[in-house]
Amino acid sequence: FAGFMWREHERAYGTLVQGFRTERRLRNRERQLAEAQAIAHVGSWEWDIATRAVTWSDEQCRLFGIPVGSPASYEGFVARVHPEDRDRVERIIAQGLAERRTEEYEWRLVRSDGAIRHMHTVSVVVTDAVGKAVRMAGTSVDITERKIAEENQQTLLRELQTAVAEVKSLQGLIKICATCNRVLTDQGGWEQFESYVRGHSDVEFSHGICPDCARKWAADGG
Repeated sequence: FAGFMWREHERAYGTLVQGFRTERRLRNRERQLAEAQAIAHVGSWEWDIATRAVTWSDEQCRLFGIPVGSPASYEGFVARVHPEDRDRVERIIAQGLAERRTEEYEWRLVRSDGAIRHMHTVSVVVTDAVGKAVRMAGTSVDITERKIAEENQQTLLRELQTAVAEVKSLQGLIKICATCNRVLTDQGGWEQFESYVRGHSDVEFSHGICPDCARKWAADGG
């Protein structure tokens, strides 16, 4: 009997130790996940459809500019969505729930300090055995820096296109009168050479006299 009790004691002790080890591994994984989210600036969240309870990760709270561990709710999330994006975001969420599908969308967050950040969210719907939606979970990442870079690139492209459109160039055959040096225009008229060139390019003229002409002018008595 004593041997039996000792074996049971060992078995219970082993189970307890295994439980402690499992709990420690879970805590380590949670810590590693939190650290990874903080490094990547990716927050995670979960929404229980039946109870409407919402859980946010620490990084999700930081992204929203609220203290870690603050109470979260669906209504609180919607209130932080930029007014111009709010209806669209709610439609996307409702459609994802109705069709049990993954959604991916961008929206603007109005943080607690008033700052506006661009967000990218991916959400998935978790169903029960009969296909009923029971939870929605997802991740959110701050893409503000990327959006700023894209906007700067678009601005630069527009400025470049405007500059190119304003550049004037001379192309093709220019018909010049051999006697008066006027140019035949596209409209059929004749225009002074300098005036024509100015109208088709950014060239400006500066008048002077070359050495040969200067000598000829002097020989003719000036």
